[in-house]
Amino acid sequence: MRLRKPIWKKDTRAQNHLGGNFLDPRPNTGPARSRFLANRRSCASQKLQAFTLLEVIIACSIFFMVAFAILGMVTSGLAQAKALQQRDPDAGMLAATLSLTNQLEEGVESGDFQDLAPDLYRNFRWSREINEVSSNGLFQVDFIVSGNFGKRRSSETTMSILMFRPGSKPGRNFGTGASGGR
Repeated sequence: MRLRKPIWKKDTRAQNHLGGNFLDPRPNTGPARSRFLANRRSCASQKLQAFTLLEVIIACSIFFMVAFAILGMVTSGLAQAKALQQRDPDAGMLAATLSLTNQLEEGVESGDFQDLAPDLYRNFRWSREINEVSSNGLFQVDFIVSGNFGKRRSSETTMSILMFRPGSKPGRNFGTGASGGR
């Protein structure tokens, strides 16, 4: 029994007019052979330049791991910066609003910060005491800001300023017949 040759092997009996084999699709000689080889080289170079699906998946996973690590660091940095911000009100806010007035009257006033900063300093209150220090319109203003940040921490700050308001009415120590000052 004789074995048959595979169909892709060259069979010299079945040649076509271009010099190739009818059963073998690859040309043996001539311009057809050079075109075939050129196409084969371009296909091979395209295969070398492409990425496999596994390589793309690994590259994407590495990229997303790095991106989420950076995003986590930025988020924690913003949270720490927010925690460092000073959230309690300053007596300077009260002094700034008082400096806009032209006249002062002696006395004590108090209130909360809803008119200055609505809903920002809910648990804080302020009080100020205005006293005339000299007969020429010099006043001393003492501010006290108190409040708590919740259950654990409470704070109280004080500040004193001198303000010159010559157009103000004389206080109880000066100009009303009382003798002496403080």
